[in-house]
Amino acid sequence: MVVKRIKRRPLFPMLLALLFLAGTGLAFFLEAGIAQNQQAVEDLYLNTEVVYRILPGAHGSNTLKVSPVIDKAIETAPESTAISRSMDCPAALSRKGLLTFSWVSAVSGMEEFVMRHDLEVEWGAGYGAADFAEEGRHICLMEKSLAEDFGLQPGETITIAGCLAEYQLDPEQAAYVDFELAGIYSCQGTTAPTGSVLVPEPCFLEYDGILYNTLMRQQWQVWTYYSFALKNEYNRDYLSFQTKLLDTMNALGSYSLYGTTRELENSVVMLERRVQTMETLQPPILLSILLGTVVVTIFDSMGRKSDLLIRLVFGESKKKVLLSEWLILIGQLLLTAAPAAVAMGVLYGIKGEIALAGQLLAVELCLCAVISLLVLAVSLRGSLVQLYQKSKGD
Repeated sequence: MVVKRIKRRPLFPMLLALLFLAGTGLAFFLEAGIAQNQQAVEDLYLNTEVVYRILPGAHGSNTLKVSPVIDKAIETAPESTAISRSMDCPAALSRKGLLTFSWVSAVSGMEEFVMRHDLEVEWGAGYGAADFAEEGRHICLMEKSLAEDFGLQPGETITIAGCLAEYQLDPEQAAYVDFELAGIYSCQGTTAPTGSVLVPEPCFLEYDGILYNTLMRQQWQVWTYYSFALKNEYNRDYLSFQTKLLDTMNALGSYSLYGTTRELENSVVMLERRVQTMETLQPPILLSILLGTVVVTIFDSMGRKSDLLIRLVFGESKKKVLLSEWLILIGQLLLTAAPAAVAMGVLYGIKGEIALAGQLLAVELCLCAVISLLVLAVSLRGSLVQLYQKSKGD
């Protein structure tokens, strides 16, 4: 009976089937899009490395160190990790009559520095990153192209002297310091500078170090920075951490804080806007689909008035006519919803959570069933009135 009715009036069942399918598909893709973008935000916070760098206010001067108060605030903060300091100084490098000018970086935490800058290091026999933490060691790492210019191999010696500025050497006051080449690093495709030399931090600060002249006075310019990273689990709260650190810095003097949070923030804002747009569009779109199914059901139910009238003419009881016609409509609703249910199983998986699409389809079926019953009841009443008027007229 249900199939026969569908064949007699195929338009409304086809429209219902299309609306059920559209509701299922839109609900799935909107829900999946929201979940995917929300997960992308979480992945960004968990997988993005937020790196900070602190520079003294007198950058490019003789100021060497960040205040110990800031140092302690960062080292004791549970959010911070991968802490390292570096000081850069223009220097003259000489060996066997060859003189060239380059940059020397004093590094604390060589292991962290090598890992952070993704350096490929060819260590000499008996040398390693741990040697840079030992006091009194005059050792260095040299960038590969610079080492090739000097014809240096690990274990050989290079002489270094600090400069007033790049390409400016004071021969009378420059204190030349001999360094053993502990290894050669390659920095192609990394953030480390080419043509540079890395030395332990104490080699800058000792009286016979690179930054001091022959009169044991600190003279040469130095560019210093203090770098650290946030632990990934604290990335979401980077603003509060940043605010606390800036308060400490501002209370101690002129310092500048640089970070890579802008890239993280821009990416997160873009994804959150997508989520917000989808969440805003989701209710009106799904409500429109729901209203569409209701309207089609109303017109389909109203079109059965002639069937009701015929059955009443043949003497069937009102309850039987109403119940049987309603059950036929229920069967039609279930048949037209079957393609949407199959699509739901394919999209979500047999064992997947039905979620929003299933809820929408269930609401559509229940609402259409109730609406069809009400419309049939009204149509039945109209048919009875029509029969009564006809009998009075006869």
